[in-house]
Amino acid sequence: MVDRAKAILDKGLTWISIVLFIGIIFSTNTGVFTRYVLHNPADWTEELTVYLQVWLTFLGAPLGFLCASHIGIDFLPDALNARRRLILVSFCYGSIFVFSVFMFVKGILLTTVAWRDMAETMSISKGVIYLSLPICAVMTMCTMVLDWVGRFRELKSHKEENR
Repeated sequence: MVDRAKAILDKGLTWISIVLFIGIIFSTNTGVFTRYVLHNPADWTEELTVYLQVWLTFLGAPLGFLCASHIGIDFLPDALNARRRLILVSFCYGSIFVFSVFMFVKGILLTTVAWRDMAETMSISKGVIYLSLPICAVMTMCTMVLDWVGRFRELKSHKEENR
């Protein structure tokens, strides 16, 4: 169940990231084309690129967490036995969870405040860019819980093998 949920989340976040990246490429190329070829720059391309980049960055965080591709220091966890390693990982995940809750709460506040304002060059609310904060926080919490459950099961199976 956990592995299936992780695979679904991984595939979904990967495809969303691909679409956002293609949108960034399209928007940037459109801006360059309209500026240098048509000599009539499209105003919306820069702002759209920034919005897409913010979303890509914030959705990339839970994807990196899910794939364990964030930078890390392994010498301490590797020096610990399985039980102590789980305690250390639980402390780290607890810290990330608390930060994610903070990011969720503040992201909701920022989104509601900014929702009234419109973007300068597009008819989109500025709240759309801030909506990435609470969504990223929820995704990070989900990926972290799934990873923690997987590590807990590994420890449990390791203990049963040693009996």
